[in-house]
Amino acid sequence: MLHSRSEWRLPPTGPDTCFVGISFHHFRTTRRAIVRSSLAQAFSSDGEGFATRGEGVPVEPEQGRNAHLSEQQAFELAQNVLAEYELRTGGAPLRVVLHKTSYFDPAEQAGFAAALKDTPIVSMVTLVPSLFRLLRYGAYPPKVGTVCTVNSDRSFLFTSGFMPELGTYPGPHVPQPFEVRCLGVESAVAAAQDVLNLTRMNWNTADIRGKWPVSLSFARRVGGILDEYGDDDLTETSFRYFV
Repeated sequence: MLHSRSEWRLPPTGPDTCFVGISFHHFRTTRRAIVRSSLAQAFSSDGEGFATRGEGVPVEPEQGRNAHLSEQQAFELAQNVLAEYELRTGGAPLRVVLHKTSYFDPAEQAGFAAALKDTPIVSMVTLVPSLFRLLRYGAYPPKVGTVCTVNSDRSFLFTSGFMPELGTYPGPHVPQPFEVRCLGVESAVAAAQDVLNLTRMNWNTADIRGKWPVSLSFARRVGGILDEYGDDDLTETSFRYFV
C-alpha cells in the first residue's frame, strides 16, 4: 500500500518547527587519521528531511565516548541547518528543537544560542537511555507515551511499552525509557511529546515500535553511510538520497 507524504507529517499545531538530531560518527581522512564528524539530520514540520555535515571533531583520549562541538562548530552547524531549511521551505523556522544523546556543554550552548538568536523558540533536548523502571498493576508494562516525572525535576518517557491498539506489548524485553532533559523555555514534558511524535515518522519501515525519534535514528543511519563517503562535500542533502 502506498502512502502519500502528507500522512507522515506531524499534527499541524504550533509554530513551524525544525527538529535537528545531532550525532557523531567516525571516518578516515585522506591522512588515514580517525576523527569524529558531526552530522545534523533535520526535519521540518511537514516531514521533509535533510542532512548537514559539520566539521571534524578530533578524538581526544580523555574525551571518552561523548564528543562535543566547539562553540564555533556549533554556531556553523546551526547556521547551515537554517540555510538549508530556508532553501527548502522558503522561510525561517519559528522554533528549533535540537536533539542529542549527550549533554550540551557550555561551548555548544553558546554556539547554538548565537546562531539561533533570531529564532523565537529554541530547545536543546538530551535523550539518555535510563535504568529507571516503572511497574503498574496488570500483566503489561507502562503504555507507550507514558511520562513519569520524579521530584518535579527529572522526566522519563516510554517510547516502547504496552500498545492498546494491539492489546499487548510487542517487545522482547522490559521497556527502557529515556530521561528527557530540556534546556530552554519549554518543559521536559513538551519535549517528550515531540520525541514521541517523531518516533512515528519513519516512513522507511513497517515497524510499529519505533524507539528513537527520527531526528536521531536517521542521523545515525546517514552517519554510517558517510563513513564510506569520505571527507568530500555532500552533493545531495535530502534524506531520500540515503535510503
